Amino acid sequence: MELKDYLREKTHDAGQALKTMKEERLPELGRRKSALETELGQINERISADEQKRKSLNKREEYVTRRLHKLHKFRDKLENERPKITDQLRETEHTLNTKLHPKRKETEKQISEIEHEINQLATERRDLEEEIRCRRIEGFVAYLSELQERLIAQTRMSKELLSKREMRKTLEEKRHQDPITMELWESKIELQKLLNEAKIQSVKEHLTKMLESTDAKIEQTYPGALDVESLQHYGTTEEVLYAYYDTQMQISKVFLPVSHEDWRSIKEDSTTTRAEAFLRLAWALGKEAGVSPTDCELKLGSHDWAIASFHCLQATLIGRRFSVKLGEYDSVPVTIESLPGSLEGLVEYEDSTC
Repeated sequence: MELKDYLREKTHDAGQALKTMKEERLPELGRRKSALETELGQINERISADEQKRKSLNKREEYVTRRLHKLHKFRDKLENERPKITDQLRETEHTLNTKLHPKRKETEKQISEIEHEINQLATERRDLEEEIRCRRIEGFVAYLSELQERLIAQTRMSKELLSKREMRKTLEEKRHQDPITMELWESKIELQKLLNEAKIQSVKEHLTKMLESTDAKIEQTYPGALDVESLQHYGTTEEVLYAYYDTQMQISKVFLPVSHEDWRSIKEDSTTTRAEAFLRLAWALGKEAGVSPTDCELKLGSHDWAIASFHCLQATLIGRRFSVKLGEYDSVPVTIESLPGSLEGLVEYEDSTC
């Protein structure tokens, strides 16, 4: 055999073993090592995390220990206070049962009685407020009724006075033309002069009878002519109408005196003195307002009054003063004042009912 054969023969087993080691065992061991190293890295990561967790738990344990220590001390303190608290509790329960609960029942009873009384008073208050409202309306109606009667009386007086003025005018003419009338008139003047100068009572009485007889003769011929002397200065008081002004709608609402009965009568016959007095007042008011007929509304109210509503007014009628002409010679001054605050609810009530 040649040398190489000897070498091959002698090294065959070892060579096979080396080959097997290189091709199989070493690669296998390398793979196993790599896998174990990977596993080791994961274990180290877990160990690191667990170490951190252990530190955190240690701190938590220390905190809990300290907290427990404090709680034990606090518990001991509370345990020491318990008997005192128990005594106070018993005392409080005794007070509640023997004093406060009965007192509460009594107080609740009193409150209930007071609430009942309050409810009764609320009912009485509503009744009184309604009564006051009705009384205010009655007062307003009474005022307007008296105003209406005054205007009617003044209208009647004006008509009567007009007739007597005409008769007085005739008397004045005749006493310069008719001898009998002239003699009666001069006798009247002379008797008045003597009566004014007389000092003795019996003389005064005699002159008075003579003057009355002379006046009667004049009155018989010229009825009412002598009344002018006493009536021509009878005078008229200034009357007041009440109104409400709606600034937002620019509407003035004026309450006029007229009863429901007169309102119906006016529609049937507008020539009566009562109708004339109302129509003269309404006409003068409309003239003072200065609005067109389409901007004026006149309607009967819920009680004995009428309401004149004037639209499109630039300013309120409140504060205005005007005259109501009663005839050829006479007139009544009228002022428009603001409706008292206590009666302003009438406007809203009238709007909702009429």
